[in-house]
Amino acid sequence: MVSSSHMKQLPHSASDGTAGHRSIIRERKLIVKIALMMALVQLASPAYGLTAQELLQTDRKFAIGYIFGAIEYQIGVTIGRTLDPRQEKIRNCLIHKKLMSEALYEAVTTFIRNHPDTLPHAAVAAIVQTEKEICPEAGN
Repeated sequence: MVSSSHMKQLPHSASDGTAGHRSIIRERKLIVKIALMMALVQLASPAYGLTAQELLQTDRKFAIGYIFGAIEYQIGVTIGRTLDPRQEKIRNCLIHKKLMSEALYEAVTTFIRNHPDTLPHAAVAAIVQTEKEICPEAGN
């Protein structure tokens, strides 16, 4: 337990309270500065989705993981619910066709190369389009 003699006294003014008011203003300015710095850090963050062109240019193993992650998120991540029928159809299609990492990588990169208009857009869009071509029975 800390004795009262060791506790730091907060500055205050007995006459008009201006010291306490200035302290509050300094604290608010500090909070605003911190919030602004956090916003700037987030804007500069490299944590963003790849474009289709970046997917073609990145390390093959990373690209395979990225493709699998995008597909798994689409068909496997559920929040408080079960898979909807479309997710189940896509999952069953991919399992039935025994598409492994190399085959999915080749399918997605071939799709991107055959559709150069996809290059500046999100790689996830090309992955979903490839998935639709592989599993048309799943619908849209």
